[in-house]
Amino acid sequence: WRRPPLNDVRVRQALSLASARKAYWQIIAQGEGLISGPMSQVGSWGLPTETLAALPGYSPDREANLARARKLLEEAGFKDGFRTAITTRADLSPGSIATAEFLVSAWKEIGVKAEMKILETAAFYRTIEAADFDTMVMSFGMPVDDPDLVFGEHYVAASPRNYNRYENPKIEELFQKQARTLDPKERKKTVDEMQQIVLTDVAKIVFGFPITTLAWWRDVRNFKTPIHHFHATRLQD
Repeated sequence: WRRPPLNDVRVRQALSLASARKAYWQIIAQGEGLISGPMSQVGSWGLPTETLAALPGYSPDREANLARARKLLEEAGFKDGFRTAITTRADLSPGSIATAEFLVSAWKEIGVKAEMKILETAAFYRTIEAADFDTMVMSFGMPVDDPDLVFGEHYVAASPRNYNRYENPKIEELFQKQARTLDPKERKKTVDEMQQIVLTDVAKIVFGFPITTLAWWRDVRNFKTPIHHFHATRLQD
């Protein structure tokens, strides 16, 4: 967030525009993924489809996205692209390394030459906690579909997982506002605004949410599908 050239919003938007979300889910998850902002599109807090599509990288028009990305890089002084590094963790999951490989390929289309830095767990956490990286790939799970959790953990300045040190006074203000708002419709308006701000800032390049499939033997009775797979890890009751 603060390391050149990624401290320039035009550069971050260019990377988001080049990140090919539709192709990502097709390649990485065999189509089992949902393009989304910080809040899931199938939950209570998803952005209207037309609003999401207008944000950097969310238009389905790949060629238009790439053209816009190249123009932004030229405006930022990087007509021929630049070099950067993508840090990820070796033992997090095969998907993390595959995501980094996907981004290396996708960003190459706008002249950005990215190299992968694959670190073991201890070195990885030392690196990201010190914000000593250009870009970083990591996945997160959310047991509850609620803005307090998502923004409180990832986008508020003091958030424990705000590894890139993102800070926007407007987000701080709106986060407190939505937390105090009792009317669900009014709270949704504030959360929509927050999502648009962080996606325009490209605080993080969000691909969305994977689709998880649960299966159980037909002999199992009275099983209720959990809201999140984290809640299905202890089934003794």
